[in-house]
Amino acid sequence: MKTPLERTRRSWYDMKLRCLEPKTRCYKWYGGRGITICKRWMTFENFLADMGLKPDGMSLDRIDNAKHYTPENCRWADRFTQMANSRRTHYITFRGETLLLRQWSERLGIASHTIAKRLKSNWSLEDAMTTPSCRSRYVSPNEKRRIPGARSLP
Repeated sequence: MKTPLERTRRSWYDMKLRCLEPKTRCYKWYGGRGITICKRWMTFENFLADMGLKPDGMSLDRIDNAKHYTPENCRWADRFTQMANSRRTHYITFRGETLLLRQWSERLGIASHTIAKRLKSNWSLEDAMTTPSCRSRYVSPNEKRRIPGARSLP
């Protein structure tokens, strides 16, 4: 099992790979987008002094994903915080409340991929969020034309 110092060093090393090594798999999303590392963090000792040891279950997170790896823009974050801070995260404001697509899905009992697909298919936000999911699939809530092969409603 790795020590906290070894885990911290690995996070620092991976950050450098993402930003500085064009041959790495993730470079296109970091260095390829212009994300850089502050000069101070080019040495592990300075990174460690600013960030401290990596806590269990946490990873290095940039608070603003459009900005660089700097002491002011980085923190140790859990997986949920990281996912909520991703460029791919979908926030939806519905009836005055803003939540992640996944959170709306859990609250409404409609699969997140269903809501996303409805919105992509130009459903109104109201219809996408309030039309119950069922085994029978319709083209839209206003147009009850059946899709061939869909099951009958009970």
